[in-house]
Amino acid sequence: MSQKSEPITEKEKASLWSTVYQLNWLGKEGCITVAGTASLLASRLEQSTVEDIAIANAAVRSLKGTAAMTLKFWKFIAMD
Repeated sequence: MSQKSEPITEKEKASLWSTVYQLNWLGKEGCITVAGTASLLASRLEQSTVEDIAIANAAVRSLKGTAAMTLKFWKFIAMD
């Protein structure tokens, strides 16, 4: 982390791409708070640095920390 401006390896880039893809999907499916971060990270994929990995990790940590959402399923009664 002390070398935030250093480019990342191809293996790290593949992992970052996967994380950005997942964040983008989450942003599209209803967690709009992460959509901006996913978009900005996606625009930097070709010239990614260690700092970009730190940003992605922070976004994932934030999401995990706020994952206490409740889903309510309603029973539908079929009408003949």
